[in-house]
Amino acid sequence: MVYRGDTIRFNPQGINILEDDVARNILEQMPGVEVSEKSVKVAGKDVEKTYVDGKKIFGENPMNALNHLPANDVVYISAYDEDEHKEQTRKNRKGKKRRVLNIETKSKLVNSKEGNLIASIGGNMEKKQLADHDVRYGIGGTFNFFSEKMLVAINTMHNNLNRTTNQPQMFLSTKNPSQTYSENSFGGINLSRRWEKETGFYKEIKGSYQFARSATEANTRTEQEYFATDAFWQKSYLNQYQNTNQYNKHTMSTGFSMNDKKWGNLIIDYTLSTNHSKQHTLQQITNSIDEIQSTGILQQNGNGKSQEMQGAVSWNKFFGDWNYSVNANYSNSSSNGEENRENKTQNEASGSLQEIIAIPTNGRGNKWEAKTGLKRMLSKDKYSFIELIYNFVSDNRHINQLAWNKITGETDPTNTYNYRNSLIEHTPETAVILPDLGIFNIDISAGWKHSIIKDRKETAQTKFEKSFNALKGEVQISLGGRLSEKAEHTIKYTINSQLPNIAQLRSEVNNSNPYFISSGNPNLKASTIHKIWWKEQYRFNDYGHLINSELTLAFIKNSISNRSTYFNKATYLPDFNYTAIANSTLSSYDNLNGAWNIDWDISWMYPIVKIKSNLDVNINNKYEHLPYYYDNIRDITKISTTRIGTRFATNLIPRLRASAYWSIHYRQASNKVNDQSNRILTNRLTVDMTCTPMLKYFFTKVSYTYQHQNNKTYHQIDKENILNIYAGAKVFNRQAEVSITAFDLLNSYHNRIIQMKDNHTSYIDRENFGRYFTINFSWKFRKIKSNRMDISRGVAW
Repeated sequence: MVYRGDTIRFNPQGINILEDDVARNILEQMPGVEVSEKSVKVAGKDVEKTYVDGKKIFGENPMNALNHLPANDVVYISAYDEDEHKEQTRKNRKGKKRRVLNIETKSKLVNSKEGNLIASIGGNMEKKQLADHDVRYGIGGTFNFFSEKMLVAINTMHNNLNRTTNQPQMFLSTKNPSQTYSENSFGGINLSRRWEKETGFYKEIKGSYQFARSATEANTRTEQEYFATDAFWQKSYLNQYQNTNQYNKHTMSTGFSMNDKKWGNLIIDYTLSTNHSKQHTLQQITNSIDEIQSTGILQQNGNGKSQEMQGAVSWNKFFGDWNYSVNANYSNSSSNGEENRENKTQNEASGSLQEIIAIPTNGRGNKWEAKTGLKRMLSKDKYSFIELIYNFVSDNRHINQLAWNKITGETDPTNTYNYRNSLIEHTPETAVILPDLGIFNIDISAGWKHSIIKDRKETAQTKFEKSFNALKGEVQISLGGRLSEKAEHTIKYTINSQLPNIAQLRSEVNNSNPYFISSGNPNLKASTIHKIWWKEQYRFNDYGHLINSELTLAFIKNSISNRSTYFNKATYLPDFNYTAIANSTLSSYDNLNGAWNIDWDISWMYPIVKIKSNLDVNINNKYEHLPYYYDNIRDITKISTTRIGTRFATNLIPRLRASAYWSIHYRQASNKVNDQSNRILTNRLTVDMTCTPMLKYFFTKVSYTYQHQNNKTYHQIDKENILNIYAGAKVFNRQAEVSITAFDLLNSYHNRIIQMKDNHTSYIDRENFGRYFTINFSWKFRKIKSNRMDISRGVAW
């Protein structure tokens, strides 16, 4: 990579381009670039659009071109900032910028037709305890047509491989699958048509239909060891639960957008979705308090139907030096369903309890949101303006729930209610970017948010109303440019508020688990968050050698914190008209001061051009100071984490790409009152290698991870050796492949997760559904139209 003024250029000649690589594989090997499945960042900024030879051939989604354009067709990739609105460029007026990519190609692409088919069959490499899913399989395919004027995408897939995509590079890989078993089915079609006579000014219509089905299963064991208090000296909670979830979702959407010289930029979108869901949970619990045991079997079954309609309109128009914008969103939803609970509890001191409850429920809601802004440009050659903004939100919800006990035939008052609630927000705001101040750039915004929350319980004829007022603002000072072309200095201060949601405010008991009940607190206040962000970056040269430091410091006033109350005997709670059983805990919320956190991240990126390699070093340190109440005693949890990571990637050897990442992670959590602490040191080494072609037709990808985790508090050491492979051979003139994928060949995955919470240490063990193998067949085709005569005549490239 090389910096050329305001443009960053990535040259693929500095790396090995392997067979089947696409454009995203080039960026993945470049310093300063972060690539995920759904987004890409260059130099810390999200990429919003990707052009191919200056044209928007692959549509609005910036990932389309990166995922579908072959890497061996790329000459170079440029990253730069462009004006967000075409009117700015046409009127020679500086405005808001967005980060974009432009991929220069050899083929000078006009359009592309491509598709793929994938089929997999295999099985688990070990017998599961409570599930019968020994056979693993997947089948699916895609067809895509990309051009400036029209986009067509057809996609279908069904698998039980814990994968939610059929992109070949994601589906056939050494990436660890999810440890939760899932069957995923999806299919859909996306269409769009675009008319563009002059670059940047267009009209476009689009429509799509998507179907998604997911069925998941999890078998989990959790154990919680609580810190001693005046109420008990020993408390532990063991929960073995099986959970299944299923949903079927249909989504239809349509839209129209245009950018017109006379009428400005207009976007209209409409979406309708329906969802059918089912859930089943079986819990076997053991609650031990001072050697007195309580046991229980909790079973919950639920099913529901819901539908939602969403509409959005956005308009932006320039009038000379003035810019007016308006955005409006509306959504309407409805739902109905039924939950069935069957709880059996047994206490050595107080006896047994059994209840079977049916809870039919229905709800509906609508939400309006409108935002308008009037902006006055202060300069034509600098991005400087003053803007007045007003934002309005109206959110109305209605939920009706009727519960009855199937054993007694009586209504269950705890789970029967009829609520109507609403949220109204008014937020006026002013934003200013001052004209050029030499070496300084200053951005300022300030506003006032007025919120009203209303909640009415119709069955009891009770009303609740509360208003919140909060200041919001931001000041950002940037130094650079004239001060130093290679250095960047930015400091930003923000103040914002966090409102409690309606569940946190509502005085209603949730007793789905009678040993851990929860409720809201109607006296909660809004939290005020003060945050300071400081960034320093220095480029040693124009080829990606840089060091970056980012420090974030946040202080929270009236933080919404946890409050836990333990009952050693059956206790009547008059505020809720509910009796808590013996050895149960009520979790609620309270406002506390004293919460703050700091996060400091330093990264050093050093491209070693002579050997086609990259060296990255990252150091991250984070500290959290979190107050909470435990049995009416104010306590503080202190969490400190330090992570040091080093990554080395090389392309020195032809046909081979290799990388190694080594990290040390140290986490210490403690509380103040009981002087309890938990310390975990983790060493992790990951090595990835890809080699293709081998002996002309063969290829292999290997991923190996070694992890050594030392729990210094409980003197427990856990080790993992995870080996995943993906290997095969090209067939049918290299358009298809036969391969095998296998995950966790060494059977070394460690399922336990150790966490320290406010008042307890938690141990989580999950059954692993991510250890399996598959034999795969995939086939792909691609046909392009090009401005190059040799390619247009059908010459392969």
